[in-house]
Amino acid sequence: MMDWNGRALVQTQWLADHLGDPRLRVIDASVIMTRQDDGTWAPSSGRNDYQSSHIPGAQFVDLLTELQDRDADLPFMLPGPEAFATEIGAKGIGDEDMVVVYATAVPWWATRFWWMLKANGHNKVAVLDGGMKKWRDEGRPITEDIPEFAAATFVAKQRPEMIADKAKVQAILDGGRGAVINALSPQLHSGMSDLGYGRPGRIAGSLNLSAL
Repeated sequence: MMDWNGRALVQTQWLADHLGDPRLRVIDASVIMTRQDDGTWAPSSGRNDYQSSHIPGAQFVDLLTELQDRDADLPFMLPGPEAFATEIGAKGIGDEDMVVVYATAVPWWATRFWWMLKANGHNKVAVLDGGMKKWRDEGRPITEDIPEFAAATFVAKQRPEMIADKAKVQAILDGGRGAVINALSPQLHSGMSDLGYGRPGRIAGSLNLSAL
């Protein structure tokens, strides 16, 4: 086992020191958000950016197409455990592998993939602190080479306590134990920002704890 401290973040120096480890899998999970004429934002795959430059040994995971429920009416819905395990195993990520995930711009796509792995029972995962920007700023190596890994066995063990569906959210809002947190900016939470994600405002009854 690598000398990972079990925390949710790893530093760029740690990753640089472990790039040659056969049990390490590095993942670029970038999604590009483009502002539309009506002020809303539209997601698109970060695959093209990945293909032009990425951390050596990194693979790309497409959160828009590979890792969402294809039968759902809404985007970014968590796939079922069997479908998730199939996609992850095809990337060469096995049950004993350590995964480090990063994104090229905003960090929440990396943290989403971190959560998806954790929610499916894989605890050996961390987010690269500072992401691709910090890696570049430090002058660390980048490449266009696409790595190949043999398919691996990944067993998804879904953890219901890490997943909240609409019914669970509504139960909390109706007075159940817990809190519903909006991690966007106060401006977005209040509905006063023009940088909208669909309808302005928030889930009624949610609290604002900005991560931005």
